[in-house]
Amino acid sequence: MRFSGRSARSVSAPQAIELIESDELLVVGGPMGRAVVFGHCFASRDELETGLREFIETGAPKCFNGWPGCYSIAVLQPLSVTLLTDPVGQFPLYLARAGEDVVFGTSASALAALVNAEPDRVTLLATLTSPEASDLFDARSMFAGVERLDAGHMTRITDGHVKSEPYLQLRPNAQVSLAEAAAMLRLSLARAIDARVRAAGLLTSDFSGGLDSTSLAFLAEIRSPRLPVLTYLNESRPVTDDVDHAVRVAKLANGLEHHLIIGTDADLPYQNIDALAEEPHSSAVATGSMKARLEVAAKLGSDLHLVGEGGDIVLGAPAAYLADLGRKRDLPRLWHHCLGWARIRNRSPMSLLSQAITASRTSRSTAFADLAGQIARGRPTGAVTWERDNIAYWTVPHANWLTAPARRTLAEHVDACGSRLSADDETSVGDVVTSARLRLQALTQRAVRSAGAKSGVAVHAPYLDTDVVHACLALSASRRASITTPKPLLRAALSGLVPELVLTRPTKGDYTADAYQGIRRAAPVLRRLLENPATADHGLIEPAPVRQTVARAIDGLPTPWGALNQWIAVEVWLRNQSGEAE
Repeated sequence: MRFSGRSARSVSAPQAIELIESDELLVVGGPMGRAVVFGHCFASRDELETGLREFIETGAPKCFNGWPGCYSIAVLQPLSVTLLTDPVGQFPLYLARAGEDVVFGTSASALAALVNAEPDRVTLLATLTSPEASDLFDARSMFAGVERLDAGHMTRITDGHVKSEPYLQLRPNAQVSLAEAAAMLRLSLARAIDARVRAAGLLTSDFSGGLDSTSLAFLAEIRSPRLPVLTYLNESRPVTDDVDHAVRVAKLANGLEHHLIIGTDADLPYQNIDALAEEPHSSAVATGSMKARLEVAAKLGSDLHLVGEGGDIVLGAPAAYLADLGRKRDLPRLWHHCLGWARIRNRSPMSLLSQAITASRTSRSTAFADLAGQIARGRPTGAVTWERDNIAYWTVPHANWLTAPARRTLAEHVDACGSRLSADDETSVGDVVTSARLRLQALTQRAVRSAGAKSGVAVHAPYLDTDVVHACLALSASRRASITTPKPLLRAALSGLVPELVLTRPTKGDYTADAYQGIRRAAPVLRRLLENPATADHGLIEPAPVRQTVARAIDGLPTPWGALNQWIAVEVWLRNQSGEAE
């Protein structure tokens, strides 16, 4: 059995593994077993040693639960390996077979190189077309023959045999009240911030003016004598409501050292597209402002930087929860929330209500059948509206970009995934969407951590800590939702710790103008990508409709940004795999 990863050498036996300790990898133990911890774990060495001894005696994964942070663990024993994947999905583990050996690691691309695995065509198609349909990616990585272990699962490997079972799932608990969830969140966020303050030489934080990062900064300021906080400003296209709010609230705490980061057009989306090694994701097109902040953090001497990534997902609720209100026949609340969403999105409340009722009557298996049909046809049935895209299990796919053989392949895969679900499956629509977006958020955070590594700064997202996510998702999406109060769970948890001016901000900045400006500036590069696209060479897309979409975006016309960004990410990823860089 061999380990493969960026921080280790592949060797022939688990007891001989040579590992390098870093802020994301720690090893404890001795001859009877060792624990390799991947990710952000703030247990002390003594706590880890105790947990390992208890695990060797009992085999119970709970021995490693409950510490601040988010982490996966490999327990290496003389005759077996046990892998515990983090329940959030921030630090995934992968598995593959090399002859008679089972190999595992933190990097799918490293395992793929080890076993000569090629990109997985089905996963590429799902990534292009329906990244929010999580079931399409079940146990799949971007490489054929390299398995991504499910989050929150324990996998035992003995004599080449692999057995996996869930050990910690992040699911709603109807018995938990809002007050109880808020108390859990208050405690878990306090522990998360305490751990970072103690671990950092100099802690810095994002301070966008939005609710999530700004709240984290105020929590950290309570515990830190000096906290530099960073707000990004592109003076040629300022999002003034965010910046003005950040400047105003920064004056509410003496320990906040506020820095305005003056950006340039080089920071706009699409200027320097990163090829993420493990999995292509739309976040790769828009890391410029993050890099600018991290460069300043590094110059200030920071070794650990806080970001608010994940807050929108775990504290808020997707509009899909409206379907759950319909399913529960909570019609007065459904109508009240449809009226609220109609004001926010400038939509008809009746059209929102109609879509919510339709989605409430749709099981996941039926939704998969509908999705397969849309992909096979290359177009949806009927008009694509905001409510149809958002009050549903997933957005309408842009399958007209795919080649006919690609559509057939993906439709067959979607049908197969749907057939594995029970016809009477009534999993909450809002919770399915939340889970899917959490998976995608973990990919975004991976891109952010990668940017931080290049600047020499560790980037942490406390809202994606296991205990924090557990506290938030104890409430279903429909119970986290409010039309009148932004993120009521966070407000209930942090009231008295964070200024009310921060917790009650009802709006956030709109950065769509940056996307249009960025794509116009990057037009020559994108046109070159489309001259001979790798996605076409692999038989995935027809270039013409993608060219039309890019042209419309350059001209400032309505654009399916999510789908376009996914294509760019996959295109750059494929070129990177073949050694061809733009």
